[in-house]
Amino acid sequence: MKQLLVLMVCLVLIAFVGCDDSEITAPDFSNTAGSTTSHSGCKSSGSGGSGDDETRDCVRWKYSYNGTLTVTHINSLHNCCPGPMNADITIGDGEIIIVESFENGCACSCLFDLEHQIVNLPEDVYELVVYGVNHIRLTIDLEEERSGEKCAG
Repeated sequence: MKQLLVLMVCLVLIAFVGCDDSEITAPDFSNTAGSTTSHSGCKSSGSGGSGDDETRDCVRWKYSYNGTLTVTHINSLHNCCPGPMNADITIGDGEIIIVESFENGCACSCLFDLEHQIVNLPEDVYELVVYGVNHIRLTIDLEEERSGEKCAG
């Protein structure tokens, strides 16, 4: 009889402790927006890619506590007189995709640093992909890390 009573108490406790009415919700991206905020001038004519440190194609990111993710594409290879430099930035489903674009102006190429910012980005884990001439893919965990870098090659 005592075992039955203990079993009933355990079942009641499990029912109260095990039931959590809170729902898991997906991050809200309705106020999240991204844009290209700045770029360097022509640093050098080069090939980008996985060369030496001065010409290596890299992505550096930094996340601020106000929800702003700054992504700097270092040594992005573009036309040496590219006109406006912009990016299409898509955010959602665990991915941030940055596709850099420019207009061809001259028959030469240069390395540039391009900075993109995404505001109101919820802390979460994202697959960040930056497409220039090369593409760099990395996983960033904004709940655990505030900055990082990855290079091509």
